[in-house]
Amino acid sequence: MAISLIRCNRLTSPVILASQSITLTDTGMTIDANTEKLAYKYYPTTTSPITGIDLYLTPTGAVTGVNFQIQVETDSSDVPSGTVLGSATPEFAGPSVGGFIGLKTLAVNTGNLTLNQPVWVVISRSSGASLDASNYIRMARIYGYPVFSMNEKVRHYNGTNWTTTTITSSPILLIIKHADGTYVGLPINSSPTTPTNASNIYGTARQGLKMKYGSKVILRGIQFRIGIAGSPNTLEVKVYEGSTLKYSETLLLTSLVANTTASIYFASPVLLASNTNIYIVFSQVANGGDSNNLYRIMIYDIVSAYMEAIYSPDVRFIYGTGDDPTTYTIETTEVAVIIPVFDDPAIDLDEGAGGGNSNLWGMIR
Repeated sequence: MAISLIRCNRLTSPVILASQSITLTDTGMTIDANTEKLAYKYYPTTTSPITGIDLYLTPTGAVTGVNFQIQVETDSSDVPSGTVLGSATPEFAGPSVGGFIGLKTLAVNTGNLTLNQPVWVVISRSSGASLDASNYIRMARIYGYPVFSMNEKVRHYNGTNWTTTTITSSPILLIIKHADGTYVGLPINSSPTTPTNASNIYGTARQGLKMKYGSKVILRGIQFRIGIAGSPNTLEVKVYEGSTLKYSETLLLTSLVANTTASIYFASPVLLASNTNIYIVFSQVANGGDSNNLYRIMIYDIVSAYMEAIYSPDVRFIYGTGDDPTTYTIETTEVAVIIPVFDDPAIDLDEGAGGGNSNLWGMIR
């Protein structure tokens, strides 16, 4: 069984959800009455206190006159206990349009957390206009069962209890900020889409992924989601160590289906240097194609302030022209659906005693 080490030290990572989409239609994630609440179950990834929350909310009707608050509660038999850690955020008005509402800071942080002991992030109406069947808010989530999961649950309080409404067990679009400066969660603004800033892949234009590991690595292959227009030339995927080309492979157009996940495996991969920028670069063979015959890597548009909830500082979507990836532009608001594949970590991540540390990535394929 091959392993793709895509951020083991993160709660979730959209780069691994290559075939997932966002849905706003989960009726179990709706607050449409004044006494209702929603709660997200979170297993802390650090003992550092929670200081703030941001989440994606979609309004229906008029809710800007409704005030809400968010607080963190302890767990009691798999439901929020009512016991608040720290104190709630100040009131904030309901959104006028769907999207992330902006970071809401707890008036008092939660205090230190305990690993493997869950807490609940609870949102509720606090004052102002009333909610009803025509004026309500709803959370957003990843559609379908995710490849990578951390026991996500969203519970709905119906005014009487937390258990009547069926649980939603999918990652939701929410960010948790800790006092140590780390962010955890999914800051996604859209389902997989095409890049905004990067030029499409044809001629000398390239797209790819920049990364760095604390150990020497062998990239056995790549999984990716690709868009196709017209009839471009054969796709070529190159791996660089700095500006030096180390190996490459090609994939025929007939082997690809537009907007779906594909895989390519390298026939002769070699060990790549540790603590060195490694680049995966996509191009057309012989610089082929044109503006009507092209490829483009699919991306997730994200809230840029929370980039490191997904990527470590040394991992970024890149784009540029020519065959020196060290000159490419580093993207700050988009996450590429590009997944390095390793076969045997004991071999493919190789470092002698005293080797550097790394921010590894992770999902089982």
